[in-house]
Amino acid sequence: MERGLSPQFSLTDRLNIANEERSLPIAVEAANRVRDKYNHDSKTGLYNYDGFIDHLYQSFNELNPAGRILIYTFDIDNFKAVNDQLGHAAGDELLGLVADSLSSTFNRTDDVLAKVARVGGDEFAAYEIVDPTESIDSDQRAYDDHSKIEHQIERIHLKFSQLIEISKFKQFNIDLSIGHEIVNTNEIINNSETYVREYLNQKLNLADQEMQSLKQAKKIAALSEKDRSELEAVAKFLKRIGARVEDWCIEATKKT
Repeated sequence: MERGLSPQFSLTDRLNIANEERSLPIAVEAANRVRDKYNHDSKTGLYNYDGFIDHLYQSFNELNPAGRILIYTFDIDNFKAVNDQLGHAAGDELLGLVADSLSSTFNRTDDVLAKVARVGGDEFAAYEIVDPTESIDSDQRAYDDHSKIEHQIERIHLKFSQLIEISKFKQFNIDLSIGHEIVNTNEIINNSETYVREYLNQKLNLADQEMQSLKQAKKIAALSEKDRSELEAVAKFLKRIGARVEDWCIEATKKT
């Protein structure tokens, strides 16, 4: 080949290159469909845990230095009773009702599914981004964030109770136990993806722990005096033989 001249391709080479160029967008689209499939929950259409964490990480990276993210976790109270008495199809219907209720509550942008997810059997999660320009002072920010959380939880309970009231699940005393956490950019000391994802997972776990504590407190509050007396007898027996007594059992007996 003479110096300065471009290499010559055969007709077959040119056709192959053209096919590859046309195939690339198709391959990318197929890969995106597969990714979306594995990031979504098949029962509700919401994101699953992995999809939720991916979008939470993406939103965190786009935060203004003063921005925050409010994380919520949800667990359906008395979900097992619905499954046991009405069957799993009814349980799936209830999951769909919760998904619709949460999606409409957090519907402040077009991309609702990026903010609400089903992360476990009867557990859901959501997040919303706080406008960093709303408050400058750190104490005022904290006050505003907690006020937003309280208001949002009230809205969630109200909307959900209205849906349950007109559904076939009314008899089961269905409710949501809700936990929450606040994500702050100033808590990050390492911007690596591994560190940030671990930080976000920890925040989600803290919200989940709060939710579980609330769910436990509800169960204790619903115990009859007879149930409390029986629990106290069981706790005393377990202590006497050196066996471990569950925390919720200890809490319940304190109220006798």
